Amino acid sequence: MRVTKFTFFLLLFSIFLNGCGGGSGDNLEPSFTQSYQVTVNIEGMGASSASNIAVPYGQNTRITLTANIGYHIGTVSGCNGSLSGNIYTTGNIQTACSVTVRFNENVPLSQVMTDPELLRCALDGGEQHVHEVTTLSCDGYTVLSMAGVSQLTQLSRLTLSNASLAQIDLSKNTALTTLNLSGNQLSSIDLSNLPQLTTLNVSNNQLSNLDISNNLKLTDMKAFNNRLTRINLTKNTQLIDLSLGENQLVEIDVSANLQLLELRVYANQLTSLNVSNNKSLSVLSAYENRLSAVDISNNKLLQALSLGANQLMDVDVSLNVRLVELKLYDNQLTSIDITNNTRLQLLDVDGNQLTAIDVSNNTGLLIVGLDNNQLSEVDVTKNTRLEQLDLDGNQLTAIDLTNNTGLLSLGLDSNQLTSIDVVKNLFLTSLDLDNNQV
Repeated sequence: MRVTKFTFFLLLFSIFLNGCGGGSGDNLEPSFTQSYQVTVNIEGMGASSASNIAVPYGQNTRITLTANIGYHIGTVSGCNGSLSGNIYTTGNIQTACSVTVRFNENVPLSQVMTDPELLRCALDGGEQHVHEVTTLSCDGYTVLSMAGVSQLTQLSRLTLSNASLAQIDLSKNTALTTLNLSGNQLSSIDLSNLPQLTTLNVSNNQLSNLDISNNLKLTDMKAFNNRLTRINLTKNTQLIDLSLGENQLVEIDVSANLQLLELRVYANQLTSLNVSNNKSLSVLSAYENRLSAVDISNNKLLQALSLGANQLMDVDVSLNVRLVELKLYDNQLTSIDITNNTRLQLLDVDGNQLTAIDVSNNTGLLIVGLDNNQLSEVDVTKNTRLEQLDLDGNQLTAIDLTNNTGLLSLGLDSNQLTSIDVVKNLFLTSLDLDNNQV
């Protein structure tokens, strides 16, 4: 067969295209998967399941670690991995990398703890060595010194309340999530190296300053009965329960704490309190301050409100329809509208200047405190669940209690009563009618 030059060149071009993949729209896939070397470096007394591992691209590998007798796995790092027990799993390998394993010698607790009661507490928990302790609960032990606790680097929960502790070093306890040191004699505490801390109780100490700016995971903090004059909460946006009562706070900013459910700032020196951003609040306790006004119109989820012993002349609770407990005693109220608060079970407005009050809509009331007001009459005929009614120091001339058959305690001292019918109040265990004309 005769082949022309044109045909010959066409044939060569076709072979070239086929050889290079020409004429095809498919992307080329490699015929093999690249592997990368994972190198394991050992420090200390121990071994790994392999020292060099070829790992296919995009996959991970698991390395089993075994400590010699008297040693334990200290730290493991490299190749974006994580340790679980004695198994280290690398991240997905995309290039050669190395894992460094450090085996540490076991240190007996008796070697780092000098306080005999602290040592006894730790040993009672069942651990013998420093690296084994994850929880230390020493309530009931007469611990005087916490020296050695800083060596417990695996410690996640620490409790020592109602002791005589004056100082503590927590700089190396970076794994702590729960810390309870209430009821001690601490005048200062450094929490800056505790980034995992979620629960903190340092109540009943002598703290004049408390820096929690590095404790961003805090959800529950109790620091009542200290000497705090101010505290910065702007970075603690995860707080849910905050108790700062019985301090010397002159101001507090909770505008950034949107997750707050419970806020207790009672017995301070606050002249103002802005909770307009705290829409999730269910409990607000700010009694015994110097508040002249509090706006709770945005706090529609409130169930318990305590603003007693302030300087309030008016409190609007018309939008707080979920209220179960309302305490406004020892203020300067001349009136209070609770017609919308139909869930109320406890009402305490003792020590105000009320001349009238309507509780006809509050049929769930169990306890009512109206002592030391200026009431000349009170209708409780609709409040059939009442168990305690306090009306001492008013101007009552009569009261109908025939429907209040469940009453246990009744206070009517210092009124203007000439008679009273308690025939149907068969469960009364306390009745005060002193300073009347009965």
